[in-house]
Amino acid sequence: MNCGECTLCCTLLPVDWMDSPAGETCQYCDNGCTIQDTKDDRCREFQCAYSQMEQVNIALRPDKCGVIFEKLDGDLVFGTVDPDRDEYPHMMGQVNNFNRSGANVVLVKNGITSVYPLDGVSNESVLARIK
Repeated sequence: MNCGECTLCCTLLPVDWMDSPAGETCQYCDNGCTIQDTKDDRCREFQCAYSQMEQVNIALRPDKCGVIFEKLDGDLVFGTVDPDRDEYPHMMGQVNNFNRSGANVVLVKNGITSVYPLDGVSNESVLARIK
């Protein structure tokens, strides 16, 4: 799956190698990536959880749902929540889907962290795994 019109990662996530801090749109993002075919491997290889799924509802695309979910490993998903949005109608449904599939979930919005661990897993043990 490709990104389509979504460019939320170009704004919400930091791109250190281009001196583009989180919350500021990357200089190469203008209605999509203007350097898509030539961009650095570090950027080209990034895949949010949405782009890794097959046959997923368009409403879960980061620019639609307001969250960029990243699979950090088999049972840990990290979500960066768009601070400019007030409503996230599909966010908790997606968190619940990740939990049902066996993944702990961590969400961050405006520096505030929320943890949605699997049954029997402590918040602290999940947070200790975030790098």
